[in-house]
Amino acid sequence: MPAPAVDSPERAALTVWTSVYNCYGHFPDFSSFQAFEAGPNTWTVEGKSGITHYGLWQVDAFTKAITPLDELAVQAQQRCTSEVTLPAVVSGDQARLRVWIAVYDCFPEPVPGADPNPIPPEEFFTDFQESAERWVVEGKGETERVVEVTETEQGTTETSTVGATPTTYYGLWIVDTVTGEITALDAKARDIIEKGCFNPL
Repeated sequence: MPAPAVDSPERAALTVWTSVYNCYGHFPDFSSFQAFEAGPNTWTVEGKSGITHYGLWQVDAFTKAITPLDELAVQAQQRCTSEVTLPAVVSGDQARLRVWIAVYDCFPEPVPGADPNPIPPEEFFTDFQESAERWVVEGKGETERVVEVTETEQGTTETSTVGATPTTYYGLWIVDTVTGEITALDAKARDIIEKGCFNPL
C-alpha cells in the first residue's frame, strides 16, 4: 500500500491553507489552520483566528482532496470556484508564500552522513520587487544539523556526531505579478522544478 501523501497534521493544515487562502477578502495566516486526525485515512482541519473563522475541512490523506464540512467552508469554496484561480500577486508576501508553498514538499532532502534537511520555515524566503511585472524570491537559511564523523587512528575506527549549522539553499525564483506564475532563476531552483514534488498553485 502506498504511503499517504498527507502524513502529518502540519501537511494536512498546509493542504487546506494552500487551497483556500485565495477564497477570502484577505490572505489568512497559515497559523490559523490546525489539523486533527479524524481516521486512518483522513484529517479534519479547522480554520480559525482571533478575529474570524475559516470553516472546517476534511483532507484525504492519500489523494490530498479537501472537502468542506460546514457552511463557512462551503461558502469559501463557492467563492473560489466563481473567481479567477490565479489573482495578481500584489505584494511581496504573496510572492514569497507562493514560492514557499510550491517547494514545501520537496524537503527534507537526504544528505549522506547527516540528518535530512528540515522542511524550510516560511521566514527562510525573502522577496525583492525587481519591477512592476515581477518579484524575485530567494530561499536560504541556516539550519542546525547533526553530522556523523568517522575517524580512524592506529587501526581503530571511531564514530561520533557533531553539531553544524550550514546554510541551506532553496533556490532563486521569479514570480509574475499578473499571473502568479513561478519560474526558476538559478540551477538550484531548476533542480527543484524537475522533481515531482514541486507544486505551484
